[in-house]
Amino acid sequence: MIRRAALVLLAIAACGMPGPRGERPPRGERPPRNEPPSQGTEPSYPRVQTGPAIAGTVTFGAIADCQYADQPDAGERRYRAATTKLQEAVAALNKEPLNFTVHLGDFTDKGWASYGTVAPLFGGLQAPGHHLLGNHDFEVPNAVKVEVPERLGIPERYRAFSQNGWRFILLDGNDVSLHAWPDGSDAQITAREFRDRHAPGAPDWNGGLGFIQLLWLDTMLAEADAAGESAVVMCHFPVLPAGQHVLWNASEVLGVLRSHPSVKMYLSGHNHDGDYVEQYGIHFLTLRAMLDTGENAWAMIRATREEIRVDGNGREADRVLSLR
Repeated sequence: MIRRAALVLLAIAACGMPGPRGERPPRGERPPRNEPPSQGTEPSYPRVQTGPAIAGTVTFGAIADCQYADQPDAGERRYRAATTKLQEAVAALNKEPLNFTVHLGDFTDKGWASYGTVAPLFGGLQAPGHHLLGNHDFEVPNAVKVEVPERLGIPERYRAFSQNGWRFILLDGNDVSLHAWPDGSDAQITAREFRDRHAPGAPDWNGGLGFIQLLWLDTMLAEADAAGESAVVMCHFPVLPAGQHVLWNASEVLGVLRSHPSVKMYLSGHNHDGDYVEQYGIHFLTLRAMLDTGENAWAMIRATREEIRVDGNGREADRVLSLR
């Protein structure tokens, strides 16, 4: 309780009060789905969807940065070829007994019409499919930015579910963003102030977690700790290794992650070259982008109580990550 209260005070100081519109929503209410998040009060959180805790093993597919668009290639970025790569990955994943598959954000590069091309391909997965929100996913007209989560079939911009003794936490790294909200909106103005305060000079194409989501993350991990679950946290943006691709408030997010023994992995995309580091007993893995080069890139990940095995395909490397 003391640590949680400290986190509240830290988050309020970091993010500032009041919210994007200068108002505080009524106590206990969560901001409406797909609306700019208030920074002002703690909501009633969306509950965890649970599955049967039986074997302690979960196997899932993971894809980063498909980033399709009907446009010419740019350097290593093969935009039109992304459809073929996605079809290949879906066909291979459908041969495996998966619990689910996740796309880690930047499903499209730009344009509302791009969703109509690749969404049916991802929809061909036999196992449940989940999407995270990437910065490029919001490269659409201002009038439809708020509709992006629904277009991707995302019920809540951040959410969690449990299966077989594992808790999977899907974050919204565009909670505070210069891309996710209409140009000139209060939410965008607040995001610029947030970026300048937390990471001055950092790229516009990153984002951050507002303090309400940060509190929610802390709550989900505390529940996982108490339930004896292991947790995998996923976000489009990395927090480690440090560099130009990380969340604007990566240090605050990392502070929450390292305080919970349930956290075993943080899985991300965004950095097309991929990356990996282990710190604080947590494996921070950034997958390579499916978009880049003529070779595919995706992974099948098997999590057990003893290890996380990453079976990479194409440019994605194989890894066996031992758990503490």
